Amino acid sequence: MKSYKITNHFKITFLFILGSFFITVLLTSNYLDKFDNYKSYQNENDHPMIKTAVNNHWGEANKIINDYKSGKTFFESGSNSADEFLPQKILAFYFLITSKEMYENNLIKTNNGKLFYLSLKSFFYFFLIFIFFLKFRKFFSENVIFPIIIYLSCLPDLIQYHLSFWNESFTFIFQIILIFFLIDFKFSIKKNFLLGMAAALPYLTGQEYLFYFIVFIFYYLFIFLYYKKKTFKFLVSFIIGYSVVLSLVLFLNHFKTGQNNLNLYGLKSALYIYIVPEILANKNNTTHAQSISNMKKDAIIWANKNEINFVKSKNLLLEIKENNFRDKIKYNNYMLIYSLKTIFSNLHHVIYLHFKKSMHMLVLNPFFIDNFYKYETIGSFLKSEKHFDLIKYRVVYSLFFYLILFYGFYKSLLFYKPELIFLLVLLISYNILILGLLGSPRYFAPAILYMSLFFGPIFKK
Repeated sequence: MKSYKITNHFKITFLFILGSFFITVLLTSNYLDKFDNYKSYQNENDHPMIKTAVNNHWGEANKIINDYKSGKTFFESGSNSADEFLPQKILAFYFLITSKEMYENNLIKTNNGKLFYLSLKSFFYFFLIFIFFLKFRKFFSENVIFPIIIYLSCLPDLIQYHLSFWNESFTFIFQIILIFFLIDFKFSIKKNFLLGMAAALPYLTGQEYLFYFIVFIFYYLFIFLYYKKKTFKFLVSFIIGYSVVLSLVLFLNHFKTGQNNLNLYGLKSALYIYIVPEILANKNNTTHAQSISNMKKDAIIWANKNEINFVKSKNLLLEIKENNFRDKIKYNNYMLIYSLKTIFSNLHHVIYLHFKKSMHMLVLNPFFIDNFYKYETIGSFLKSEKHFDLIKYRVVYSLFFYLILFYGFYKSLLFYKPELIFLLVLLISYNILILGLLGSPRYFAPAILYMSLFFGPIFKK
């Protein structure tokens, strides 16, 4: 077993990480004391901390629990059209093993083990930070690795998600595992196979990461061109490792539904819901509401033509019953095709919109979770005076942050291997390119985690 010399630096780093973990738990406890109730909310169907997409995960987890208790196996249980593969399963597993009830009188139950659940997520994150420190002491000097540890342990843009039930906290954990393989990269079949599996893990918490393998194809191409080293067999090994994770998802979903699917329902509908109406409004010089109305008419015509069983609803989407799985798949495919046709036939509108939304995405928001809890809906916060007051502070904070990181990037050119820098830039760019159209700083948070490696070289002597 490998031994580590217990130096003062080791002790300080360990105590710092441990202290950061306990502070995170205290902050979590404070938020739960304030918001694990319904007192300040008009709509009692929405838990102050668990709403929008988070509420969907709780509903899906509760369905898994109920199905499991009715006699189904764990992986047979739950919704057939969940957006992500893993988060609701972890949530359901937690409440099953703790024997806590998730709901009471159709409302999310308060004081039912949420603190321990969130603390466990934080523990795994900070534990991996400590493993990161142990693993890379031999690679980095003390004045490089300690600033990275501070960044990962304290940056509010990251830590705020550990105080919440959003999936980003799971994604961060998988990203740190991926970083382990990137820094200690070796040209071996086994290492690249494991790298492929690690690169596929973020997809389990967010379907937008399905295409991470494309980033790594460019990574291997860079290594081939820069080092003149044959990388084909290593790329194949990576793809096999990546495919193992996806194949496991396919197998379990087929076991559950009899259909091969990769939980891409949200990915197929996101553009249709959030982007296409805006593109059509700009193109036709109409209102957002009129664009939605026209899209709804097109969808109804398509559904009737294809004999899709649906219920008319007030919002954009047609309502298809959960047990009508084949029609739900057809409808999701329709939305994806409709979205892609709209995008590629209006590229100039899309490019403008992507730039505009990406600029909004890049304005960091360390206050997101706090305001998410304090306001009944995200929409009500965005219309509030507080939202507009915070923008100037967020802009200044973001500019300061990026200036520091650009300097760190410059210093890293003389410190890190070229392929690591190249891959980090690609991984950061991935979130901007793939998720920029959605315009939310929350989708940029995983890119901020990768930026931590540019923070350390700032202090390199």
